Amino acid sequence: MRTIAAFTLFILMSAASRAAEPYLCRNGYFPAAAGQIRLATVTTPTAQPLSFTQDWITCPGDGTVHRGDRLLVAESHDGKSCAWHPRRFSDDLGWLPSVSMTMSAT
Repeated sequence: MRTIAAFTLFILMSAASRAAEPYLCRNGYFPAAAGQIRLATVTTPTAQPLSFTQDWITCPGDGTVHRGDRLLVAESHDGKSCAWHPRRFSDDLGWLPSVSMTMSAT
């Protein structure tokens, strides 16, 4: 019974935190956006790497992407897209300018 109560509390707290901060970009939120996930290709006008920003602020994230990289995009708000760049041994995730990528048709 405690396990069910703890699990229910965890689910409610997750939903509440997501509602309180709708602009979080986390790879754990991608399953909840299953019907919205799109494939995108980075199409920056220059060859310079593009840095992720974290949680809607201008703080640079840990990773970068380059022109031609393929990403998963979960959601977009006000000109930024929550993008996930899975790689073989790690991944990069954060907000990127929506104009810097082209979404695939399917």
